[in-house]
Amino acid sequence: MRLSTFPRQAIGASLALAGLLLGVSTTHAQATPQTELSRLKTAYLADLADLENKLVALSEAFPADKYSWRPMEGVRSVSQVLGLIAAENYLTLTRGFGGTVPAGLPSGQGALEEFEGQTDRALLIKQVKESFALAKQAIGAWTGDPAGPIRLWGEQRTLAGAFMTVMADQHEHLGQLIAYARMNKIVPPWSH
Repeated sequence: MRLSTFPRQAIGASLALAGLLLGVSTTHAQATPQTELSRLKTAYLADLADLENKLVALSEAFPADKYSWRPMEGVRSVSQVLGLIAAENYLTLTRGFGGTVPAGLPSGQGALEEFEGQTDRALLIKQVKESFALAKQAIGAWTGDPAGPIRLWGEQRTLAGAFMTVMADQHEHLGQLIAYARMNKIVPPWSH
């Protein structure tokens, strides 16, 4: 994709997030940890909200008969990608930042496979929406040290590093679903 065709708001948001994650401050040479945490969470939550809007729109744009579609064997289907997104939001973001995953949802060993095994369109759309809401709530309430360690996917990271890792992963899933949509002649709703 040429840079000139990439949405300007996405470039601006990505550059702002990258600047925050790299510790660049344009207003204060020495900001307090809580100020930096507030800036980091603000940028992260804005990007997460944009991802949520696009992923929900795509999940609703795919007809039910395309949820089992995959471009080839060995890769996730539409429903599996949506299940993975819900699982990551519930199990990585919500729980990782101190939130509580609702009772009755898969958790523990095998939870990812259970989420990816969902095939019901309405349930997947609901879980994607609810998982983003809970993840945003948990991140918004988080009060840890932005330079302090946090465990993500079995590794110690800084908060900024964890945010960057999760955002890159979420954007990868968005790109995957955009490609799936275009291969099925579904126009992403925001690109009309």
